[in-house]
Amino acid sequence: ALVDDKASEVRLEAAELLAKIGGAEACDAIAKVLRDDKRQEVRLKAANLLANIGGSEARDAIAKALGDDKDCDVRKTALDLLMKIGDAEARSACIKALDTDTDKGVRNAAATCLGKIGGEQARSACIKVLDTDTTWEVRGAAAASLGQ
Repeated sequence: ALVDDKASEVRLEAAELLAKIGGAEACDAIAKVLRDDKRQEVRLKAANLLANIGGSEARDAIAKALGDDKDCDVRKTALDLLMKIGDAEARSACIKALDTDTDKGVRNAAATCLGKIGGEQARSACIKVLDTDTTWEVRGAAAASLGQ
């Protein structure tokens, strides 16, 4: 109920308290905040709280935000958090962002994240982008990632 409060400060505080409690229900409630809250700063905080909670449910909620959130800063934060998680599912979400995100800054961040996560799939995705992306910044990030 508190995560649905009209005041963003209350929603932020509720999410922080839920993160301290932990568990599946807390993770679900914070994932709902990440998915549905209208305010960017609340969604950013929710993504970070989920990363601190950890686990596959938290990772999946962050990956969903990477694919669905309308704000490029939330998507870049999701990339950074997924890079720190670094598992196969996180890698797949980063590859998808590199291939499909409309924001060059997000694609650039995705290429950088893939360089840090590593693996053959990440490498292949970066090689593909060298030929397919229309922006030099993304191609440059992909090339730099290949050098890591």
